[in-house]
Amino acid sequence: MKGRTIREHGRLGRIALGSAMIALLAACQDTPPTGVGGAPLCDLDSDLLISSLAPNAIPALNEPPMVAPDDPTVDYLRESDRVLGVVVEGEARAYPHNIFWWHEIVNDRIGDTWISLTFCPLTGSGLGFDPELEGFGRLDLGVSGLLFANNLVMYDR
Repeated sequence: MKGRTIREHGRLGRIALGSAMIALLAACQDTPPTGVGGAPLCDLDSDLLISSLAPNAIPALNEPPMVAPDDPTVDYLRESDRVLGVVVEGEARAYPHNIFWWHEIVNDRIGDTWISLTFCPLTGSGLGFDPELEGFGRLDLGVSGLLFANNLVMYDR
């Protein structure tokens, strides 16, 4: 039995071919897929992703009490210790690295502004984030228990 050409299949064959072409082109698009609110999703190399702990095994610190560095209860801080520093609404705060060794993430509020700070002890990298996402709300960041290329991976709890 001889195969039939698209022309011999008529209109239905052209529709099927057109649909297949559109599906193929859509699969080859160069724009990344999007998630909640149109945020781009990324495709991580799973060889660089390591599961080390259960989620929240290292607890994030939420709205920690602030104390002056010369407060007598502050026996864990020396003048030479490193900190992550922020200034929000004119208020300066310092978050000691040695606190991050136990928590890795701090979710805090300064005035009416929320901030999230992260520190990865393995790489020594500290980052600050505005956790308020327009149209989504405020992220409540937690430690996922995963590492990506030895870096902390956070998630919205």
